[in-house]
Amino acid sequence: MIPATRPRAFPLLTATVAGVTAVVSVTGLLVEPVLLALRRDPVPLAAGQLWRLLTALLVQDGGAPGTVLNLLGLVFVGLAAERRLGRLRWSLGYLAGGLTGELVGWAGWQPVVPATRWACAGWPGRSRSRCSGQPTRRAGWPPWPRPPGR
Repeated sequence: MIPATRPRAFPLLTATVAGVTAVVSVTGLLVEPVLLALRRDPVPLAAGQLWRLLTALLVQDGGAPGTVLNLLGLVFVGLAAERRLGRLRWSLGYLAGGLTGELVGWAGWQPVVPATRWACAGWPGRSRSRCSGQPTRRAGWPPWPRPPGR
């Protein structure tokens, strides 16, 4: 008899964020004023356009190859993170990583580039802090099937 398993929920949050990011990024690649209006830029930030810290997470700076690579990372890492952390912690990790990266960039490291990759960097940190030294096993992690007997 095959044990009953609970079907995995559709990764709605990952799909939504990846979809919105893809649409805005492609639009920014095709219409340069969109990229310029949404990216992190120190002059408008200093003038009070703090919303750019969030909108910079939706556009990419590496042209088509950078956009594809960042979106693949968002989808694959986001899928695993959403299954492992749940939607609330996924959101918190994404925003914490993204805003931290944006603030560090604004402070002078990379003052004029968008950074979805910073947002994705928040998930491993969030996952590690949640485990805090004790290995835990939750349903759905790892995101691939485990061999029988393990």
